[in-house]
Amino acid sequence: MRVWTADIAGAVVLTFAGLAGYATVVRPHVVAGESFAHRQELAQEAESELRVLQGERETLRMELQQAMGELGTRSLQLRPAADLNRHLAAINDLGTSIGLKIDEMRTGAAQTRPGHVSTRIDVLGRGTYPDVARFIHEVGRQHRDTHALGLRLTAGAENTSMFAVTLEWLAQPAR
Repeated sequence: MRVWTADIAGAVVLTFAGLAGYATVVRPHVVAGESFAHRQELAQEAESELRVLQGERETLRMELQQAMGELGTRSLQLRPAADLNRHLAAINDLGTSIGLKIDEMRTGAAQTRPGHVSTRIDVLGRGTYPDVARFIHEVGRQHRDTHALGLRLTAGAENTSMFAVTLEWLAQPAR
């Protein structure tokens, strides 16, 4: 029996030695190999995503160049701030030609901004909503140096509304 006990004890010792050898020598290499393969897979995914992002960046760069080119052809020439009365008359004529009844036009103090002067213009009157909407659209189309900041409508009799349109006019600063 002692022989079997020694053989069993030897087998147990050899098994533990084998497991210890596997745990200290073989297993770290297997794990490192799996980890390396995983890192390679992640690197390939990152490279693929990088190529996609580079393509999107190039597309955006081309779109920006195109927009900048279009903007250059549509440059805005500001009129002198001294032309305010002529500009008010043109805005009034435009509103009247559309069918609006302009009751009053008020201007705010000119605000100096970098490269231009900004003047607020309040246009008060009466008209239908479609005419007021057309007026705002036409102001922006015909007078690119002027844009709408706000609109107030109050319903009136027979499809006519009281309106207040707030515009901003951009002009050259006084020299």
